[in-house]
Amino acid sequence: RLFLASIQFAFPAVYMRHIIWKYGYMYQTIAIELYVIFKTIFPIILLFSGLYKTKIFVYIIVYLLIESLCYIAAIIFLSDQLAKSRSYKRSILLLIIDYIIIALDFAVIYGGLDLLGKETHSIVDDVYFSFITSATIGYGDISPIGSTARILVCFQSVIFFVFVALFINFFSSKIGNEH
Repeated sequence: RLFLASIQFAFPAVYMRHIIWKYGYMYQTIAIELYVIFKTIFPIILLFSGLYKTKIFVYIIVYLLIESLCYIAAIIFLSDQLAKSRSYKRSILLLIIDYIIIALDFAVIYGGLDLLGKETHSIVDDVYFSFITSATIGYGDISPIGSTARILVCFQSVIFFVFVALFINFFSSKIGNEH
């Protein structure tokens, strides 16, 4: 728990909240939502511009991916320390957006590091493989090449099992509150 609380200082969202806080709650919310939009659009821009093949951008995506994973871990393990969510619908929406962000980040990593081999010819294949892996469907038409890629695929699958648990937790807590 101490690690999760302290690792948050390695990422820009904490500093954005602190800097924007003096302007008020509304501006802080807007700043964080703009940051989430940036984190959603950035991998898409990298994929469609071809910059995902540049290693520095892959490292930036890994950094942003770690931030997203630490945020999810904080939601799970620091829920008693964090402020209550602004609304149930907003929490679900942000969880879905985080799911998409993480899947897109993995697509950039797969494409940028050529972890799917030469059989993939487009960014659509990288995105397709990432979302199919995150859904744990695994059609088998594209497969990871090498042990690093296979470990990353296993890691991605485990991450999305955590998302399923979070969705169930959110829905069950909502149902429990209605009765």
